Formats: sequence, C-alpha cells, structure tokens
Amino acid sequence: MKRRSPSEQRHGKLPRVGAAAASSSSQDGMEDKSPNPRELTQNPLKKIWMPNKNGLPEKHISHRRVCMTNCPTLIVTVGLPARGKTYISKKLTRYLNWIGVPTREFNVGQYRREFMKIYKSFEFFRPDNEEGLKIRRQCASAALNDVRQYLTEEGGQVAVFDATNTTRERRGTIIQFAEQNGFKVFFVESVCEDPEVIQENIVQVKLGSPDYTNCNTEEAVEDFMKRIKCYENSYETLDEVSDRELSYIKIIDVGQRYLVNRVLDHIQSRIVYYLMNIHITPRSIY
Repeated sequence: MKRRSPSEQRHGKLPRVGAAAASSSSQDGMEDKSPNPRELTQNPLKKIWMPNKNGLPEKHISHRRVCMTNCPTLIVTVGLPARGKTYISKKLTRYLNWIGVPTREFNVGQYRREFMKIYKSFEFFRPDNEEGLKIRRQCASAALNDVRQYLTEEGGQVAVFDATNTTRERRGTIIQFAEQNGFKVFFVESVCEDPEVIQENIVQVKLGSPDYTNCNTEEAVEDFMKRIKCYENSYETLDEVSDRELSYIKIIDVGQRYLVNRVLDHIQSRIVYYLMNIHITPRSIY
C-alpha cells in the first residue's frame, strides 16, 4: 500500500489518480511535467497601467461622478422670447446637477451681450438685418463650440443650449452638430399665447435684463414686444407630424398641457418628470 505524503496527511486528502500516474512515470525515468501547485497559487499578478484617451490614468470608481447616460445629452430650448426658456434652463441645470449628472447651461443671449456691449433696440433682431443675423449666428456657433468642449473634454454629461431656436433650419443645424459629435438631442419647447402672462413676464423679469438698464418701463416693454414680433413670422413650432422622429416635450400655457414625444432614455424621462412637476410662479417664469 502506497504511503501518503506529509502534505496529504496534513490535509487529509487521498492521492489523485493523475498524481499516482505522474509518480509512476517519474519512477520509469520520465520527467514530471505537472505544474507545481505553488506556482498556480503564488505567482505574483502582473500590474498593467491603462491610460485613458487623454493620457491620464483612469480614476478609481469611487472618484467618478454619477453618470446615467450612455452618451452626452444636448437639451435645446425652443420658443419665442418671454416664454420662460431661461428660467426652465436654469432650473433644469440645477436639478440635474443635484441628482449627480454634470450639467451646464449655455445662454446664447449672454454670448451676444459679451459680443455687443451696448444693446440699441429691437432693430438688431429684425429678420432683414443682415449684420444682426450674422452676429447672432456667430454667437450661436461660439456657444455650440463651448458645448462640444464641455461634453467631450471637461466631463460634462448634459448641456442646455438656451436660445429661441424657432426655425426648423436652426434646429436642423443643431441636430447635425449633435450627430457629428455623438450627442443625443432633447428639445424643450415653451408655448404661451396668454397676453397677460407674457406681459407680466416682460415687466417682472425681462426689465431686469442688462439690455434695458438705461430704459424706463414703458420704453423697455415697447421694445421687447417689438423684439417678439421679429420672431413670430418665422416661428415654426414642434409638430407631431413633421417632427415625429425627434425627442421633445412641449409645455403649453404654463403647464396647462404637455406634449411628449419619443422619450428614449433615463435622462430624458427624468427631464420630462421634472418639467411636468415643476412649481412655476408667474413672477419667475411668465
């Protein structure tokens, strides 16, 4: 009867058939090529450093921000002036950051004010003002470039592009920009036809705009109403038929009705839920 080895005696294990065969082979003068158990369990692991795309080491999972989207999302506001787009943009930005999604707002009006230090009148927004149209396009382009940098280089997950975006041509340009950069697009349109609500928004909110610092109330209201007129003739609202392939929410008359189309992911569903439950006060938004 074959005696067990000391290690087998310690662990109370019987020799395996393979081990016996290997022992027999060794006795016949053949070299034992079976692996040493210590080599299987005690070899040091190779440590491999894997840099990410910008050449820096990947952050530990505990240091990463919460991300609930597969690719960055571009939220695009749509609507005439004095419809609460900027208010919605700021509230959405604050909310998404609060739930852990890195988000930043890009207000095209602010880019325009930085480009033009002095605002003269509504004439700048006339559709036949070629110089004004050129400047507005440059400002929108500058904002989109910053959006690209934020979402591709600075770790952003959501960018809010706050502008009127009232034509399908402009929205098509934004969609093309998003497709080229691998961004999802979600439109947020605010529609309001109540003249009292619009007037209240102009008086209580827009008069605080830097555009009207040196104007009295009557002058500011008159100029802003004319500015709205500059957009009305070319305004193309989001349509259930023409825009059926787009993802969007349309907020109608301060949340009296909503139209929601093609919600595709978790972030978009959170946006819709938040906007449908947001507490809107006339002083703040309309």
